[in-house]
Amino acid sequence: MEYSSQHPFLVDVARVITGVEGERRYVKNDKLIDMLVIHIKNDGLKLNITVFGEMVDRIKALVAAGEQQLPVVIFQFARINSTNILQNIMYGARLLINPDVPKVVMLRKSKYYREISQYLSVLSGKLAYINEDEVLYSTEKKTIKELHAAADVGFYVVLATVLNVEPVLSWWYKSCVCSMKVEANADTYFCDDCNKDVNNVVDRYDSN
Repeated sequence: MEYSSQHPFLVDVARVITGVEGERRYVKNDKLIDMLVIHIKNDGLKLNITVFGEMVDRIKALVAAGEQQLPVVIFQFARINSTNILQNIMYGARLLINPDVPKVVMLRKSKYYREISQYLSVLSGKLAYINEDEVLYSTEKKTIKELHAAADVGFYVVLATVLNVEPVLSWWYKSCVCSMKVEANADTYFCDDCNKDVNNVVDRYDSN
């Protein structure tokens, strides 16, 4: 692929699945979300796709079926996160497995397809429960300057050096898992947006 993470549009990709990493589950907003990374390849070009939710079940069923030939997939409406990582947009992307379309038929008849290994590699079969921080490799990275200029609301990874810490509390606050600010209430915190006491709070920071 010749696109970068700055590519403004979603893309469609047709490739051969050569490997599947073990299923993982990570915590986001107090919910467990299933995740898989599949490895796809075509004409020597490799790409990783991170899939979530319903797509995980479909890939697991594909692996369990034990097909003799490597599957060909078309991944539609994918978001580019880096030069070799695609990510599905929850409820937006589409995954077509071995569809009966001309592009897939041509790929199966190609010399390249006949020469590659015909066995799907499962790189890890152990279910892993991980924290949201451990999937940051699939999150777009920005500098502080780019973060200030960002017009869209989203999740980004920012690497920076702390020069000093202001003693006042105006630059950070305690927040509920819904991202709204909470107020201290005896031994717990109260969230106006959820209208209830909450115990699970996180620190959020003001980048202004």
